[in-house]
Amino acid sequence: MGDEVKIVILGDRGVGKTSLILTLVTEEFCSKPPRTVNRIGITSEVSSAGLTYLVDYSEANSEEILEDADVVCLCHNVVDIESLFESVEKWLSIVRLQAYKSPPVIIVGTKSDLIGDSRNEFNSSWNEKCKALMSRYPEVASAIECSSKLNLGVLNVFVDAQKCALYPLCPVFNARSGKLTLEASRALRRIFHIADVNKDDVLDFVEIGELQRKAFNTHLGDQGYEDIRELINSSIQNGVVKQGITIEGFFALQAELCKNLKQEVVWTLLKAFGYTLKFGEVRLELGPILSLRLNPDQKKNSLSKSSLHFLRNCFSKVDAEKEGIIKSERIKKIFSGCERIPREFDLALESTTVSFVAGKPMISMNSWLARWELFMLVDCEKCLSNLILLGAVHGSLGLNHKVSVHVNKVRALSN
Repeated sequence: MGDEVKIVILGDRGVGKTSLILTLVTEEFCSKPPRTVNRIGITSEVSSAGLTYLVDYSEANSEEILEDADVVCLCHNVVDIESLFESVEKWLSIVRLQAYKSPPVIIVGTKSDLIGDSRNEFNSSWNEKCKALMSRYPEVASAIECSSKLNLGVLNVFVDAQKCALYPLCPVFNARSGKLTLEASRALRRIFHIADVNKDDVLDFVEIGELQRKAFNTHLGDQGYEDIRELINSSIQNGVVKQGITIEGFFALQAELCKNLKQEVVWTLLKAFGYTLKFGEVRLELGPILSLRLNPDQKKNSLSKSSLHFLRNCFSKVDAEKEGIIKSERIKKIFSGCERIPREFDLALESTTVSFVAGKPMISMNSWLARWELFMLVDCEKCLSNLILLGAVHGSLGLNHKVSVHVNKVRALSN
């Protein structure tokens, strides 16, 4: 998701591809447009996405045009609505063959000014067919109608196209199943558990407010909180409890946003916690987050004071009895936002390095910290990655701890 976006406008001859581009650029309708127009760049004054290129499809150099397309606008004359399925299937097969980025596709119904008096009948048929196409083909992200002649909906076509390129729906939501993707679910589970500061498996008003501030830099008022609860309640049962929002409710909220084509909200949340789009999937970028610094006084790799402080907080939050010792179930709660518990903290694999209370393995605060120090010595990169997965970079959202490690100077120079 870079600063430049390439939008390819394609469709059968005569559907109004070139007129669509010219109306956007000139804000006037050209009654006798050329067959095609050259590639047009729109500056950031017009495009919120940065520099956006509009490319009019031509069969003469179709492979070159489509190969690096970020999003495709598939135009179809709304008057010929009966052939919509046939047209979409034909063009999707071409896009799949020639576009290596697997770009999202927007169905654009052109010449809506020709619908006439049958508007209600058309709307019903158009919506039904487009919904069926979106369910059948996951790359079809949305559908919109417009009129270049009347300049109605033209700007919306390109705004939607930019949004699809910058915040693609498919990597986070499966329109066919109506569910979040596996990768998005894993990412959102981690975010939920990082935001759940008191570790009670519920996001209360304060925690939701902190999450809102962290991800969107805005204040969440009482009405905003009630709107979120209402949206979740309209989607599933048990998504909202007296204390706040459950993880099921949190997932339902993100899914509803995607269903309403508000996936940019979900992406903004993901990006705030280090996620990006890579190879068509939601991925956590660990590299830029890892902070290594030289400390010639240190003879070995060791966690910084801020990281140790973060780890003490993790332990204390699940030590409800404040006894300074926790069971394996509490260890699992600490790592609940991760796919699995690191082997170094799986008490079921050990028999001599843990204490037993009532026959159950337990570890103390000192043992917890010592394991992390040993983890750092044995596998520095894996240790830091797990710290980040726990939320060390974000701390308790408001604390903003920074993961760091002291590195022996000689070793650092040799690398």
